[in-house]
Amino acid sequence: MRSRSSKVNGLLIIIFLMCIMIFESTALASSELPHQPLIAHAGGHIYGYKYTNSLEALENSYNNGFRFIELDFDWTQDNQIVLIHDWSGMASRLFMTEPRVFTKAEFNNTPVLQNLTLLDIENLVKWLEDKSDVNIVTDVKTRNLDFLQYIGLNYGHIKNQLIPQVYSFDEYLKAKELGYENIILTLYKSNYTDDEIVGFAKNNELFAITMPVERGYTYLPMRLKESGVLSYVHTVNDLYTFEELNKNGVYGIYTDYFQMNHWVE
Repeated sequence: MRSRSSKVNGLLIIIFLMCIMIFESTALASSELPHQPLIAHAGGHIYGYKYTNSLEALENSYNNGFRFIELDFDWTQDNQIVLIHDWSGMASRLFMTEPRVFTKAEFNNTPVLQNLTLLDIENLVKWLEDKSDVNIVTDVKTRNLDFLQYIGLNYGHIKNQLIPQVYSFDEYLKAKELGYENIILTLYKSNYTDDEIVGFAKNNELFAITMPVERGYTYLPMRLKESGVLSYVHTVNDLYTFEELNKNGVYGIYTDYFQMNHWVE
């Protein structure tokens, strides 16, 4: 009798452990973020304009099927985060004035080209709260880690909607320490060799690696593909260029003008 009871208890333990394993594998699968071949660059175009990072560009990209949108962030003169590509040529174009670094109040209250709605971080967060299916690929050219830490401390509820781009191996490790799971290593500011990049990709979990068009024509994309790592190229607005890059191992592109709803793979 005791022997039968022991066997039943043993069987129950095995079933319990199997259930845990199934649950864990299901949870892992559900947490894996699916990729899309197109990422809207700088919010995507609006009225034919690029690089605006505006609310109108975001809405246009979302309505055209984009769920991965790259945005540019920078710091104001009074140390606040706003969405802008740069404080030189793009600031001059958007604000129709001499280029300079604005305060947050100036950023929010200065007239803008075509009456576009520019965004600070608070307004972007509000937009993301209503768009839980959107993932923002960040491009923060200065104080990237400060930005990522700030988001974690102040807007943790949308943190998982961000896919940080990091510019070095060291930044990747620090972003992981800050709790970011899906990270893109972007290569345009680094001088890593192909061997260094492939070696790092094999030993670290990356959402993808992004590179300029020229590097997309090298052996690197195919080597990454063979290692199980997806690569993106920026910025591509020509179908023939994408087709060439895709044959060379590139998975996807950052684009200003293509539309996810009208994309044929």
